[in-house]
Amino acid sequence: MAVSPLINRLNNDGQVYYLMGLGIKKGSIPYLDLFDNKGIYLYFINTIASLISEKLSVGLFLVEAAFIMADIYVVLQIARYYMDSIYSRLVCAMLFMCLALNYFTFDGGGNLVEEYALFPQLISIFLIICFIKGNYNNRHMFFQGILCSFSFFIKPSLIMFWGGVLVIVILLLKKRFYKQSCISIGSGIIGLMVGALPAYIYGRFTGCWDAMIEAIVMFNYRYSSAEGESLIKKIFSVILNWRMGGLFILTIASFIIVYKSKNIEMLLIYVTSLVLEVISISLSGYSFGHYYEGMIVFTLPSLVWISKKIYIKKSIVIAIAVAGILCNGKLLIKILDDYGIIRTISYDDMNFMAKCANLKQQNYNDSSVLVVTGTGNCQGAKYYTAMNVMPDNKYFYTLKIPYEELPDSVDAIANATYSGKYDVLVMYYIYKDKSKMWGVDKYDSGLREFLNENYELCIENEVLPLEMWVKKK
Repeated sequence: MAVSPLINRLNNDGQVYYLMGLGIKKGSIPYLDLFDNKGIYLYFINTIASLISEKLSVGLFLVEAAFIMADIYVVLQIARYYMDSIYSRLVCAMLFMCLALNYFTFDGGGNLVEEYALFPQLISIFLIICFIKGNYNNRHMFFQGILCSFSFFIKPSLIMFWGGVLVIVILLLKKRFYKQSCISIGSGIIGLMVGALPAYIYGRFTGCWDAMIEAIVMFNYRYSSAEGESLIKKIFSVILNWRMGGLFILTIASFIIVYKSKNIEMLLIYVTSLVLEVISISLSGYSFGHYYEGMIVFTLPSLVWISKKIYIKKSIVIAIAVAGILCNGKLLIKILDDYGIIRTISYDDMNFMAKCANLKQQNYNDSSVLVVTGTGNCQGAKYYTAMNVMPDNKYFYTLKIPYEELPDSVDAIANATYSGKYDVLVMYYIYKDKSKMWGVDKYDSGLREFLNENYELCIENEVLPLEMWVKKK
């Protein structure tokens, strides 16, 4: 976990979500006062973390730890259907967490959408297994509806995973269980409404409902289509990406295991959810590592098979060793960073951020700071967090959409920069030579002249295109 006390280096996207949650705590209304394109439940999770403690390594760490412990518990319950030995179940849970916390594949994790989505996905799988094993009741579909809504209001494309659940209804109809099918459909719809109710009430109460739907549905559609690639090309890009390597092998093995079980119902549900999950990742538009975390649940058949085959007395030691190597990847990099053995971009970024925070703390108030980021750069959030400042602009980072399609974020940040009302400007350029900030000529052309005339260069990063300017007295 990126915000554990030992590491405390949070992913850039994770910083955005935390700032949104912190904003809710401090009275800001998401989508109206602060903009981001994820669901309100993700921000509620971060609000809870900030209520526990605004120190990331305390509040957010405890929330992430709670989700991970819940994931482990559900995996253990799933494993109970297939393994009698508690040791084998523990090995299965450990192997699952090795994948879930793998820094090298999933960009270090830390307060990311897919991390929280694992929990509802795992519960859904547990309920599906209950159906396969003959322990199904109509309440299960009600809970599936709640889980689907919860995931929608984290990130809408996640609901495609629940396409496999619809297969259950089709199977009930095929068996001519018409009454039970109708009750299941009704229960699922009620569950969807119950799951969406907190988001709807909050949205109507604060007046952000329409803006919320616009942000999480329409904006995400624009974002996913920003590169102009066809869906088929995106799907192949997802499948052939190097990050799919181990997951691809484990998923193929899992498919073979499910196929050989000769359980047609399980196979139909598994294949349907798998195909839709790949499409869901493809719709995200970019091949970022953490998008692939949604594929982990499809490796469970392989993990169960491995856990049953490993020699029990050695298995726990092996699993812990593997977990230590994979899960502590970020910790290892931090240690090497701190002792100067290696020097990563993260190190230079953190060092610059600490200098900015110290200078701001000593000389300036919160309302005098503006973080200026280049197009498609969401790293402004971590600078606001480090300096303990809530942004006073709706757009606190620039969106990764061509300026011609959606100029709002660039216009807002550029106009705030040229307003001259801020005493401190933290500049994060899009090019290393600092020749451009936004890639828009009308704003880029006079930027350096404006800065030299009205501000003094205070801190400059030698590695990254970062500067801190303070207003001339």
